[in-house]
Amino acid sequence: MTRGARAGSPRVIAVADDDPFIRCVLSDALRGKGFIVAEMESGREVVRSLTSGAVRPSLVLADLVMPDMDGRTLLRLIRMS
Repeated sequence: MTRGARAGSPRVIAVADDDPFIRCVLSDALRGKGFIVAEMESGREVVRSLTSGAVRPSLVLADLVMPDMDGRTLLRLIRMS
């Protein structure tokens, strides 16, 4: 779910992708640059994490095509919150 993320940290990036390989590659590259990465496999998981306050990322990288919620819908929901 949200391995290594700390709420309020300016160096937290949420990576949302339903493909575990893509998620892993992006996360490893970002961690290599010193970021804390919150890995999520769906848009719904991002929304739950944001609304609960479990993760407060500075940036959300999201796949545009995910089974439960596309990236555009996720962006709209993030903007509304």
